[in-house]
Amino acid sequence: MRPLGFRQVDRSLRAVEKQLRSAVRGVNQHASKLVAKGKYEEAQAAVALAQAALRFQDRFESVILEWQASSGMPMSGAKAAKVPLWRCYVVIARTLKGLGGEATLRDVIANVEATVSADPAIQASFGTSLTAAEWKRAVERARSPMKLHGYIEAAAQGRWKLTKLGRDLADRQDG
Repeated sequence: MRPLGFRQVDRSLRAVEKQLRSAVRGVNQHASKLVAKGKYEEAQAAVALAQAALRFQDRFESVILEWQASSGMPMSGAKAAKVPLWRCYVVIARTLKGLGGEATLRDVIANVEATVSADPAIQASFGTSLTAAEWKRAVERARSPMKLHGYIEAAAQGRWKLTKLGRDLADRQDG
């Protein structure tokens, strides 16, 4: 059993983490409203703010890990850190581009780890590397939303085909 003070610190850290996620969500929603109104420069500033908040959130996760290490026990109710699915889109798009723009699910899964290991910027954005099973699950889960957002389209016989928007995503330099 952990001392009461430790549990209070755990709760406080989790509350800050939750507020950060909420703030990023709010800024992204605000940016989408600005884009809908045609205020692209203001939207770009909001997106930059959200990206800065995401970088801070990544650093804050390292503070949580440091707390866990120094307290000698994992935080109560702590779950394994999850990588948001949308962060995997760039990796999947680059993998598809490397496979000629079209591939099967099996091909994407087999080559996604090579794509990650080839780009230090992508490795840094994921912090801890995902296991092969986690990548497999992420790739499988990403198909529908990527199709919905126009990054890929269905091709014959269960193949994934990269769209123009998907190629643009793959060419992004910021990972």
